[in-house]
Amino acid sequence: MSAIKLIIPGDPKGQARPRATKIGGFIRMYDPKDCVDRKHTIAAFAIAAGVKPIEGPISLKVVAVFNRPKRLMRKRDSKERILATCKPDWDNVGKMVSDALNGVAYADDSQITLAHVSKFYAAIGEVAHTEITLDEADAEMSKDPKFRCKVCGQVGTVARCCGRDTREPLNDAAVKEVEAERQWRHAIDMWADGACDQLRQHGNDDAAGMFEAQERSDK
Repeated sequence: MSAIKLIIPGDPKGQARPRATKIGGFIRMYDPKDCVDRKHTIAAFAIAAGVKPIEGPISLKVVAVFNRPKRLMRKRDSKERILATCKPDWDNVGKMVSDALNGVAYADDSQITLAHVSKFYAAIGEVAHTEITLDEADAEMSKDPKFRCKVCGQVGTVARCCGRDTREPLNDAAVKEVEAERQWRHAIDMWADGACDQLRQHGNDDAAGMFEAQERSDK
């Protein structure tokens, strides 16, 4: 599938903390009205664009463009987009978008495995909006050679493939995976060497030779 791109007009909003109210003796949590309205707007634009639910892992890219404040309208200020350090936080901006597209672009936002959120003040002449790009995670990962095996070409997130170090370690988990396997193989080798020595000490040279041959064939 080709990447899905949406542009949602209006100042970007972040997911706010849910509010609580007491109804019939029970506490009920709910989203503030402005959050609900923004989610409905995002979902409506996606539906109007003909977006259909994507299956499998998904990559999400969100670019939030805010109206430029007057303090950045000076002659010496860049006319292009400027990185924004304003509220809302980047994670709340992403959460707003991912929640809004639940049941529209995917069954559940747990399918999002890769995400990138950036915030900018608008360029001169540009209006506030939110840019959303959705794609299959494998398609996004395939653009980066770190995710592709150098032997079979398969895309993945682990550090090893085809029985050898063919991908760069991508994260701490992958590095630990490789190190754990190295330590395990080292322990097996040490045990095998000790077993062969014991066999020879007891005069079982033939058995030791067969054991070593089997170890070499396993490697």
